[in-house]
Parts: sequence; structure tokens; C-alpha cells
Amino acid sequence: MKKRTHQVLTTVLENLPAIITALATLVTAIAALVEKLN
Repeated sequence: MKKRTHQVLTTVLENLPAIITALATLVTAIAALVEKLN
């Protein structure tokens, strides 16, 4: 059970840069949209 949790954590940590990049892109897109609307 503990090993499974560790596996998940490892996977998440490995994918963290990609996740952060995706979030940043999303935030930038939303900001651009809001800027356009105003």
C-alpha cells in the first residue's frame, strides 16, 4: 500500500513541470481574454 502511494507521488513529481507549464499557459490565456473583454 505504501509503495503504491510512493509510486503515485513519484509520477506526480515527474510530471510537475508539465503541469505547471499547462497551468501557466491557461492563466495567460485567461488573462489575455479578460484583457480583450475590458
